[in-house]
Amino acid sequence: MSGNKTNTPDLSLVLQQLSSAIASMSKSQDSGKQDSKLTETFVFGQVSKYDGNNVKAWINTVRSAFEACGKGDYLKREISPQEPEYIEYCRYYGLIIFTFNPNTIELVQHCKTVFQVWSYMIRFEKDTFATSVRKFTTLLKTTYNGGTLRKWSELLTARFEDLESEWVSLNESTRCVLIISLLPRPSFDRLADRLTSRDKITMKDIINAFVEEDEKNKSSSLSTKRQDSESIIKQAAKAAVQKKSFHKSSKPSSSNRSELKCTYCHRNGHSVDQCHTKFWDDGHKTKNVPQTNRPGTSATNTNTNSANRQARSVVLKCTNRLPNGNSWIIDSGCTSHATNDDSNLIHPVQKSAVFEAAGGSPIISEKMGGTIINLNNGHKLQLSNVAFGNFNSNLLSVQKLFEDGYSIIFDGESENPTVTIRKGDFVTEASRNDDGLWVLINQPVHKMFNLWHHRLGHPGKTILDRVHFNHPEVDNKLGNCHECCQNKSIASSHKLPMIYKDVGLFELLHIDLWESPTLSVSGCKYGMLIVDHYSRFCFGIPLKSKSDAAEAIIDFINFRQRRHKRVVRFIRTDCGREFVNSTLDNFCLENGIEHETTVGYAPEQNGIVERMNRTVFGTVRTLLNSANVPHYYWAETMITAICLINIWIRDDGLSPYEKFFDKKPTYNHLRTFGCVAYGHIPKGKRVTKLDPTSKRLLFLGYTKSPAMYRLLDPTDHEVYIMHDVKFVENEMYFSSDSTNQSSYHHSSDSSSSTGESLSSALVHFNSITSDNETNTSTQQSDNSLDSSDNNDISVLPSTSSQSSFLPSSSSTSIMSPSSSPSSSSTLIDQHDSDYNPDDDFSDTRSSLSFDNDEQPVQRQLSRENRGVPPIRFGFKCVNSHVIPATYAEALGMPDADKWREAIHAEIDQLQKYKVFAKVPHDDSIRPIPTKWIFTRKRTGKYKARLVACGYRQQLGVDYNDTASPTPDRSLTNIVLSWAKTCRYKVRQLDVRTAFLNAPLDEPVYVRPPPGFGGSGLLKLEKALYGLKQSPLQWYRTIANHLQSIGFVRCTTDRCLFKRNDTILLLYVDDIIVTGKSESDIDSLIDELDIKFEITDLGNVNDYLGISIVEFHDRFELSQSKYISKVLEEFNMTNCHSAKVPMSSLYEYDDNEPVDNSLPVQKLIGCLLYIANRTRPDICFAVNWLSRYMSKPTGSLFKACKQILRYLAGTIDSTLVCGELSCDLELYTDSSFGQGTTRHSTSGIFVKCGNSSLFWRSMKQRKISVSSCEAEAKALLDGYKTIVPILEIFEFIGFHVFLKFKCDNQSTIHIFKGGQMKKSRSFDIEIKKLVEIFEQTKYTIEYVETAWQLADMLTKPLSFVSFKNLLNHFNIMTNV
Repeated sequence: MSGNKTNTPDLSLVLQQLSSAIASMSKSQDSGKQDSKLTETFVFGQVSKYDGNNVKAWINTVRSAFEACGKGDYLKREISPQEPEYIEYCRYYGLIIFTFNPNTIELVQHCKTVFQVWSYMIRFEKDTFATSVRKFTTLLKTTYNGGTLRKWSELLTARFEDLESEWVSLNESTRCVLIISLLPRPSFDRLADRLTSRDKITMKDIINAFVEEDEKNKSSSLSTKRQDSESIIKQAAKAAVQKKSFHKSSKPSSSNRSELKCTYCHRNGHSVDQCHTKFWDDGHKTKNVPQTNRPGTSATNTNTNSANRQARSVVLKCTNRLPNGNSWIIDSGCTSHATNDDSNLIHPVQKSAVFEAAGGSPIISEKMGGTIINLNNGHKLQLSNVAFGNFNSNLLSVQKLFEDGYSIIFDGESENPTVTIRKGDFVTEASRNDDGLWVLINQPVHKMFNLWHHRLGHPGKTILDRVHFNHPEVDNKLGNCHECCQNKSIASSHKLPMIYKDVGLFELLHIDLWESPTLSVSGCKYGMLIVDHYSRFCFGIPLKSKSDAAEAIIDFINFRQRRHKRVVRFIRTDCGREFVNSTLDNFCLENGIEHETTVGYAPEQNGIVERMNRTVFGTVRTLLNSANVPHYYWAETMITAICLINIWIRDDGLSPYEKFFDKKPTYNHLRTFGCVAYGHIPKGKRVTKLDPTSKRLLFLGYTKSPAMYRLLDPTDHEVYIMHDVKFVENEMYFSSDSTNQSSYHHSSDSSSSTGESLSSALVHFNSITSDNETNTSTQQSDNSLDSSDNNDISVLPSTSSQSSFLPSSSSTSIMSPSSSPSSSSTLIDQHDSDYNPDDDFSDTRSSLSFDNDEQPVQRQLSRENRGVPPIRFGFKCVNSHVIPATYAEALGMPDADKWREAIHAEIDQLQKYKVFAKVPHDDSIRPIPTKWIFTRKRTGKYKARLVACGYRQQLGVDYNDTASPTPDRSLTNIVLSWAKTCRYKVRQLDVRTAFLNAPLDEPVYVRPPPGFGGSGLLKLEKALYGLKQSPLQWYRTIANHLQSIGFVRCTTDRCLFKRNDTILLLYVDDIIVTGKSESDIDSLIDELDIKFEITDLGNVNDYLGISIVEFHDRFELSQSKYISKVLEEFNMTNCHSAKVPMSSLYEYDDNEPVDNSLPVQKLIGCLLYIANRTRPDICFAVNWLSRYMSKPTGSLFKACKQILRYLAGTIDSTLVCGELSCDLELYTDSSFGQGTTRHSTSGIFVKCGNSSLFWRSMKQRKISVSSCEAEAKALLDGYKTIVPILEIFEFIGFHVFLKFKCDNQSTIHIFKGGQMKKSRSFDIEIKKLVEIFEQTKYTIEYVETAWQLADMLTKPLSFVSFKNLLNHFNIMTNV
């Protein structure tokens, strides 16, 4: 016990000492942490931030910072998350990221640790041998050219550091030798001798010596300036004293003043010694100019006024030589830029200044302005405050260049002496001429007459002056423009204003329609203009027909309201039927838009758009005719003209573009329309190295980006969007003497009027109107649009029938009574995608002509050329029938009797089925509009059908469900193969007016169509074509009837029915029936005919566009007719065939511009239907290209056309549906990690006996990490596909044994129950499928890749491999 007591005090003391030690340690740690943070803040604040040009300085300072903080190990290795320093390591990552400027930080965004950033910058810093040579050459050229020696030494030190690499390493002694050797001699001989006399010298010694030398030079310069100023002051004081003494001594007495007479000026009252005139003349003469010999004077009297000369602040150095007028001499003694040619000045102002030349003679300047010197490297040197006067040459002031931020380096000791002028990215060099002068040559630029007038689309002088005021680089000089005189002749104007005070931006739209006498190359006949009232911003929309106007307006308003976040309150149009119709009226009613219309024959009430109409198409005419561009490019020219008009500056000093978008437009990207443009051909698109690197194209217009241009190749009508373009603005693509107007038309001996009018120059009349139109607002002048329109230019009347290109309003048309309606001839097939342009445009359109005594008549209400197929951009649509669009047009056509019979037949059919019942009009009911649809069958039969406008229906009011089942595409092959296996008969049936048999569940009311007569509404009792629920109601009706007569519906596919041995396949109103005997099928037809009108089409022949031919052991399915139609539509009928549908995997290029005018989506839709029905050989190519169809490009369109070439060569290929066997084979394959997205592609092919039942190429949803996983996913996709097919076979009573075919051994091993480490990451679905394989009797077999049929569905194959697999696809082809 005693021992314990004695030890207690010792223990407490130890505990106290321990706690104090711990506290002191914690304090020291806290202070250490605080000191380390201060150190970090200081050293990283000294790091040179990386700006893209100082990589060596950044590396040195960052390395020093990390070493100063004791973290140099961070730059040598990665710190793992398990190490205790990992948190500190992450914090230093943030510090090193902050050493980058905002514009360079993106270089290391991919680096996630300090070591990754350091390693990347070290690799980035390493120089090549060529770079080191270039940097060393630059170092040797760094001679001293003025300024302080210290700055020069700093420049040399920076270049020493930049030069350091594995190729070059300069120690301090070598650097000292280089610096001393670069000192200019003999100016610094003493300094160089003083430095070389030392035994040992360092860079620090040289810098100190340079600082001393700078101080000496500075002090001597100050003393010299002080002495000069003192001498000037003394001379001025002396002159003032002389003047004062002269005035004192020159005052004679009043008595003698009248007797004195000066012999110098011959005036009374003073003597020659007191003559003010003589004193003034003597004081203003220079010492180099002798005195004027006047009476009483001596030539030796040479008094000068030195103080007056010193008051001139600007002194110029002049030369007696007179170099080329494009030469600019760099003068270090010149204190202002000077020129002797006032045409060099931009935006000159009147400003007087007196300059003194080196000879002492004064030079007076009255003008000053800016100048742009065009250099041979493409740069432009912009100068300000350039004086114009009687100088001997153009002078560049070195002093002014320094003030403007330029650095100038003189290199006169090399073999080729140069002067380098640099400012930012601007770098140019001046050379020394034979006279020893440093000269910059102003490259002559061909000045096209009225250049900016042509570039801006021929605006008037007022527009040019306004643009020039805001953009001085735009030349506002305008001479007499013959194109404007020829194409902008107008009549006198009306002075009727239209005032809307409370209308904001995009709230009021003025709309009008213009009809062109020529179809555009894209098939458009009309141009619709939409003008915003507030800003006068114009939109142009080419249209193929007048009936498209309402839908175009609706789409335009919906799109623009969402984009600009503005609401349209008013639209103003004329009373044409294209604007006044139920479609547009209902849209305006639903959206709260007030539709204002003009009074008949009073277009001045919509004068804003009428004047814009005249301005736009006056510009279109001018652009087309001045560039000799064919008139079928009028739609593309209209877009360009509107783009230019929107940037014309109006009388309020603003352009419509600036008002609409609240930002100023740019003009630097403008070029002359129709000029020659050479588009660069990328290296990848040139076949050999000797091919041209550019293509001669026609400049067509602009894009949304100022850097991109729309260029046209008239030889194949291809439009390119390029940025790398060289323009030749003084050369038009089409010459004036070329036959460009007729070269694309086939002429004949009898085409004296048509062909001659197209090839001759267009005649433009003053605005010609009908008798009822008294020079309305189509002739109004608009000073805010074009001042040249005020000039009424008369044109001699035409003496021959010539084509006119006049914009006509939507209410009038310029057509002679004798002109025949346009007709369409069969279009000539093309040979390839680069087809012959001579075949695109045949001379099928009659020209509009006037005789001298003829007056134009009003526009006809029915356009007889409706339905004539337009020549579309890139493809054709051929139809020999003229189809009316409305009921009125049908009754106004030459074959109106045929159409009237078709209408009566349709009405009789509707009454027969009791489709509707007449009810009184009720305001609480919202009826659905109806319309007539007319067509011509392939047999020539006239067909009219009444349809409802289902887009006006409302969900929950007049319809609920709409989804109607359709059969899977494999069912057709299964049914036909099963029939051939069982030797059953096959018949094809059609239900006439199927929808009219289906009763409706909801009350639906429609408006009576034209031709019904009476008033009130129609209540539909049966389904009508066009209603959303009509297909579903028809399916329910026929399905219930089939089940009532004993048929059983398949649960897997609800369009397949079975009764005993009879199978029925239903696709809407098309039916395929197969049974044991003809009697069984006949009895079924009789049962169906009791309720429906059934047409027995006999043996199956043409089903869903598929031609089916029956043989004793097989059916052959072909889509040759459909393929021919597609080839004809896309001008590929006579194209060169391709051996394979896809030669190499197509990859999307992000830099390639998107061209929405290309019909890529339509073409891919046609190809998908072919691939899914009868042509598995193109399945992969179409599926792969369809992934990119949302961004149509030229290369994508070209890849699609290769599939068309392959189809053209294999158009007669047929798919065989033969007899089935007991083995159902499922081939699955995949391509691992395809394309830039790295998604794999699954290929599935189902074969049974001699029949190909199903095939599919699909993109896998998830990215696979191994080929084994990709194959397993393909097997899973195949299993999901085969299960419904197995159920269908079970339903029809045909038992098969399923075999999986795979070419991946690892996948087969896993699905046979084996274990692999890589399978642990597989999806749950794949593991579930493995379990199914273990529990069922499914077998999976290995097949060699050469015989893997699904391989064709996953990747492009070579021709040999492709042909070998094609023979096993049950495709009879001629490949």
